[in-house]
Amino acid sequence: ATGIEFFADPDHLMMIGERIICVERCFNVREGFDREEDTLPERMRTEPLQDAGPATNQIVKDLDGLLDEYYDSLGYTPAGVPTTEKS
Repeated sequence: ATGIEFFADPDHLMMIGERIICVERCFNVREGFDREEDTLPERMRTEPLQDAGPATNQIVKDLDGLLDEYYDSLGYTPAGVPTTEKS
């Protein structure tokens, strides 16, 4: 659509997306946001889902565990700070 050939490569697009997320995270860390601010609205943590197919009546119970997995998958520290290899 843009005429730029490397936009056709899904791996290149994934790399661009990772860089965008990393820059956003670096900005937030610089501004003092940390793991405590990486949360979900209280409603998502306390009210069961309605009409959500197989996820009906579920709530997010282990947000800390999910954050650990999320940070690890992105190559960040357990505190959610991008490592020098990532940033």
